[in-house]
Amino acid sequence: DGLMDSSDGLFSGRSRERCLEIMKDSLIGSFGMLSIIIFINLYTLSLGSIDGLLYPILIAAPALGRLNLVISICEYPYARPYGMGKAFSAYRPKHAVAIASVFALLPALYFGFLYVMLAGAALLLGLYLNRWIVGKIGGTTGDTYGFVNQVTEVFLALLYVLITRGNVWHM
Repeated sequence: DGLMDSSDGLFSGRSRERCLEIMKDSLIGSFGMLSIIIFINLYTLSLGSIDGLLYPILIAAPALGRLNLVISICEYPYARPYGMGKAFSAYRPKHAVAIASVFALLPALYFGFLYVMLAGAALLLGLYLNRWIVGKIGGTTGDTYGFVNQVTEVFLALLYVLITRGNVWHM
């Protein structure tokens, strides 16, 4: 939902206020539908292309995607004066980013440098996405939290295939 709503609003080319209205609308637009189709296809093709172990990416993608979500909630301003996502931002624990970072990076002890590389790439992508979103609509929302999470996950799946195979897909 966050991926589709954010895609509809952020890629609409409209003003900040209109983007926020579009994101609040329960209907799915063209960009929302396109984003979910691209997301499902990229994720499915990426996971299907992995020859070796799936465990590193099946743990890294959700863990690091949620870490980027926590960073969005805690470190960036909320775009609206109210909303469901505002409660997460306003009532978060004081050390939420530190706690989430520990749990998200814990698998690096088992998976080693590959996991650390994926974590670094995920954090850079998350920082870029959040900065772009704040520049576009003046802050984050509950929908953009989901957007950042899902884009991070599919990006990591593609990166994992690229790292382990040397190319994305054999044609």
